[in-house]
Amino acid sequence: MWALGLLAACAPDERPRMEICERALAVLEAGRSPRVVERVVAPELPDTVILRYRAEEARGEQHLTCRFAPDEPGRLAPELMGVRSERDGELSAAALFFLREYGLDDPTLGLAAGRPGGLAPLPYFLQQLANAIAPSAIYALLATGYALIYGITGRINLAFGDFTTVGAFAALNGFVLAALGLAGVAPVAAGVGLLLAVLAGIGLGAVLAAAVFAPLQERSSQALLIATIGLAIVVSEGLRLLVGAQQRWLEPFLDQPLTLLAGSGGEVMLSLGQLVLAGIAAATIVGVVVVLRRTAFGRAYRACADDPEAAALLGVDTDRTLRRACVLGSMVAATAGFVVAMRYGIVGFGMGTLWGFKALAAAVVGGIGSVSGAALGGVLIGLLEGLWAGYLPGAYREVALFGLLALMLILRPHGLFGEAAGAAENPNVWGGRPRA
Repeated sequence: MWALGLLAACAPDERPRMEICERALAVLEAGRSPRVVERVVAPELPDTVILRYRAEEARGEQHLTCRFAPDEPGRLAPELMGVRSERDGELSAAALFFLREYGLDDPTLGLAAGRPGGLAPLPYFLQQLANAIAPSAIYALLATGYALIYGITGRINLAFGDFTTVGAFAALNGFVLAALGLAGVAPVAAGVGLLLAVLAGIGLGAVLAAAVFAPLQERSSQALLIATIGLAIVVSEGLRLLVGAQQRWLEPFLDQPLTLLAGSGGEVMLSLGQLVLAGIAAATIVGVVVVLRRTAFGRAYRACADDPEAAALLGVDTDRTLRRACVLGSMVAATAGFVVAMRYGIVGFGMGTLWGFKALAAAVVGGIGSVSGAALGGVLIGLLEGLWAGYLPGAYREVALFGLLALMLILRPHGLFGEAAGAAENPNVWGGRPRA
């Protein structure tokens, strides 16, 4: 029977499945240098590939079984449906999703579309742009929150990354509550998750204004920065004590694939969820800009940003304006947490730090002196990450990002879309009074 399997393994139509299974083996056994001994397609196991392999620090041979969906007319690439290893057993649904979504995407092997030859240069480039939609939305939202707070205080809130984590946990709980009451209704679950994330942002914004900015507004920049770092630690450790250090998983939904481009060079695809999240982020940012330009709060905000003393003399309640700005900025940061939970499905108490620093870099690059400029900076950083992941070594992605930040602070400290300002106007290194 094994001999028949070996003969079947040589069939040309099984080569794409074997390449996908070997790529899965390389990911699952990373660091153990797996060496394939035999490739088997057993007649009694249709649509299944079995790899016999040896790995470092392992005794004897091991097996990896990859199951694929049956071939259908019009399907250009094999679809991996399950993976079972002798060492770890059956791969969970979440782990299988991430393996298919990210682990098999290797342009050098031509497996980005699950078939030999890969994508042609232009479709591959377009696919990387599509992959950058979700991180661009997250960075744009967080950068908008940074710019809102900086606009009225001239200070940076370094706790926004952890506010995003709180928003992600709130969204996760919303998904669970909706699933318990209305199983299978994805839009309702997403709506409840977004609502809870926004409510969490409102509460965090009130705490931020009352505990940090109101009592320390007249103090130095260093005092406020240290206070926001302390708030970030309190939020992060509070989450760890409340929900535990383990990561929480949410099975992705709204992940139906949509084909943007199909041709001889390959397919360019994205998911329905990516479009929904991009729409939520765009609507939120546009809503913030409209609020700042068209409402009474927006006029008070711009007056306090330009000259808080003169605004107070003219009857503007500067304390209330500060509180509302903190609440609005925190709501935007919590909405970014909803995007993280819905897109990636992984929520952990310590994930906010890196998100926060990357979004701060995006705000500085775009121009932290401008709310819309900071949002555009977030989009640019997301596109940079997406293209870097597709063409360059991923280990140096953060190095390149923060190197770009250092370069911008040296050559154009007010950002690409911000306005330069004199030191007398604003003593902070980023310069420029924020405008909507």
